[in-house]
Amino acid sequence: MLTKCPVCGSEDLFKDDKIHSNSVIVICKHCGFTCHDYDESKEAEMLAYYKDEHRKAVAGKQKPDYRNILTTNYKKATIGKFLAEYLKDKKGLIIGDVGAATGYLVHWFRTLGHRATGSEYALDYRRMSEHYYGVPLTEELDAKHKYDLITIYHVLEHMMRPDLKLKKYGAMLADGGHLLVSVPEYFSRLYEGVGTNVIIPGATAQAEFDSYYDKNHTNIVSATSIKNLIMMAGFSIVKEDYEGCGMTFLCRKEALADIYNPVLEDWQAIYAKIKAVKQALAFAKADNYKKAIDTYPEFPEAHIHMLMRVYQKDPVHQQDYMAEIEKTCPATTSGAMYLTTKGMWMYQTQRYPEALEIFERSANLRPNPDVFMFIAWCLLELGRHKEAISILNYAIMLSPAKWQEAVNFQLHAACSIPTWDERALIEMNAALAEKNKAAVAALSPKDPVMDGVV
Repeated sequence: MLTKCPVCGSEDLFKDDKIHSNSVIVICKHCGFTCHDYDESKEAEMLAYYKDEHRKAVAGKQKPDYRNILTTNYKKATIGKFLAEYLKDKKGLIIGDVGAATGYLVHWFRTLGHRATGSEYALDYRRMSEHYYGVPLTEELDAKHKYDLITIYHVLEHMMRPDLKLKKYGAMLADGGHLLVSVPEYFSRLYEGVGTNVIIPGATAQAEFDSYYDKNHTNIVSATSIKNLIMMAGFSIVKEDYEGCGMTFLCRKEALADIYNPVLEDWQAIYAKIKAVKQALAFAKADNYKKAIDTYPEFPEAHIHMLMRVYQKDPVHQQDYMAEIEKTCPATTSGAMYLTTKGMWMYQTQRYPEALEIFERSANLRPNPDVFMFIAWCLLELGRHKEAISILNYAIMLSPAKWQEAVNFQLHAACSIPTWDERALIEMNAALAEKNKAAVAALSPKDPVMDGVV
């Protein structure tokens, strides 16, 4: 099993074999790096699992289907937003995507004019990539190229010895090349990094805890520990984001590995947070959201349940509660999950300008078809019909399943806009009214009796 820390090399490791149902949690007592225990000699068995079983275990299916296209549309939009500045005005980059899944990202890079390839273990996913997107993949990224950019999007957390993997991919980069790394974050807010709920209907609190600290996510990283890994592997961080999908970093190949010392974290504080997560999930499962929040304050779902279930019939209390948590829980209230809920509340209370601003902030953090639908509804209420028609195209692009609903709203919006001749008549009447303003003002209704008409 693991004998030394991948970050700092310390052999002083704390191990808990009780808190998780099917794994041993390991925390380095020197730097605080946290992971599930593993045996490096069994890496081949782990890779075989990812080839043959992982996709089915996670999604309940081994072969990809339309849901993969929906989820990868969201991911592509998020990655595209993050990389927009880096990719601006660039063509012909050599790009490699590690853990390419269905090949969606490789295909997208190619449509932008870059030379892109990728690696993927699951055979059915490689087949989809080659015959749906026209993008052949390999099991391992080909080391014969010198890449300008390598992307490792929610893959590093699955890897044994992440320190060595980062150095391996760094060696494949051209001088000054870049690496994109995105991983879940486990020690800020109690929130699934890919945007799904941690309170699972029908699951026990233990099952929710086991799912949150999924044993397939070998590395349970914090913002500090992932930065330690990145910089000790010889990279500087040039851009970072904590809202799009977990933690995402754009890194540049440097000569830092021999001079960087890891930032140390208190291992006992990390262990206390892990235990607090378990307790908070147990309180939430019992519908005791107040105690869940007291145990782990940065718990978006618990706050949302307090707002929408506990105080659902008291708008004044709801508004006071939102004001309170926005002061005390910045990590919760800066995220897309909370912003979307607040926007819905504003919409339901007919505060459409405020709702629109909040939904736009949410969409900017995490592009989502439902949020674009809400934006369109707000625009319709504000009489901005053409903008609503335009924004609904984003919802359709991200999720073709939204086509019918979105098109219905587009047609409704189109039918609310006056035609050219209606507009001409309105303008003509306005001009006539302006021209005859004095004459109109002189006219007044006459009361037959009081004004002596009869």
